Amino acid sequence: MKQGVVVNTVFLIKRNPSFSNSGFITKKPNGKKGYSEILIASGKKEPYPRELKVGDLIYVAENESGIYAKGEVIEVCPLIMFESVNQIIEFAQKSKDEKFWMTKLIKFNEISQIKPGVKLYFKEYFINQTLLKRTIPLNGELSRLSKKGLAASIIKLNEEEVNHIEFPISVNTSKLNDKIPSSLRLDLYSFFNKNYRVSHWIDIDHFVPQSAGGPGNIIENLVPIGFSLNRYKSDSIPRGFFVIANSFSEFQDKIDYKWLSTPSEFLKIKDFPRSKEVCIQINRIIQEEWQIEEAKKFYKDVLLFHDSKYVEIIEQFNKV
Repeated sequence: MKQGVVVNTVFLIKRNPSFSNSGFITKKPNGKKGYSEILIASGKKEPYPRELKVGDLIYVAENESGIYAKGEVIEVCPLIMFESVNQIIEFAQKSKDEKFWMTKLIKFNEISQIKPGVKLYFKEYFINQTLLKRTIPLNGELSRLSKKGLAASIIKLNEEEVNHIEFPISVNTSKLNDKIPSSLRLDLYSFFNKNYRVSHWIDIDHFVPQSAGGPGNIIENLVPIGFSLNRYKSDSIPRGFFVIANSFSEFQDKIDYKWLSTPSEFLKIKDFPRSKEVCIQINRIIQEEWQIEEAKKFYKDVLLFHDSKYVEIIEQFNKV
């Protein structure tokens, strides 16, 4: 392979968050992690890949987001065969993935009504999982891996795909928009899981609200829900937005002095109704007329006004 990549067989596994009990996939820090494949069929058959062996490389992706982890296979367990609903229930009761097993149980029961004698084959394996520094989107060279028909499967990767994952081409953000890219959201999950040992689920939200024109595709305007910085409610606008904007002459005539002098950290729309309209105007000018690096610095300064320690976190993230 190119650039000295030497591996055994390489696979990608895609996991659907909706199958988990909580509705999301916890991005655990580095360590031993178990995965499994299931096949419902007549006769003795083994779930793909039948040739999976210790030493193979596994990349792990979340549906509609991207590849967030990888690991070498360290153990492949013996194949388990279930011939009845009761056997599956007994096994599932010992598992933490009740929702996942319920979907398989329903499917097995439906198929067995049509094809008596059908069996469910279960194969579990373990990898020494490591979270990637950046999430690799399933597009471009990896677009075939994003097909819905492959949503819950394990896929053998070719040489070009492996090289693209190992040595991705960076795509710099050139234009702001209000949407949070799924790959950036996943990058932040992985970053906080690895560096801050997040023990509970977090989500990512706009600091300057999306409803007021705040951008979503740069980390400089994103904060994890649950962190102390994110204390505002609903569509409240951080006061720092207007304080920083007021340092630019082009915005000064738009800003009400009361917005700068209020002791509140965040301006609620019901108390300052015109603040949202002005916030939208300023955001639009920044996004349409400013260079991307200038815009990033502006939103970073807004965060700095509220919490300098969180800005240090951002700077760590940008160095990864």
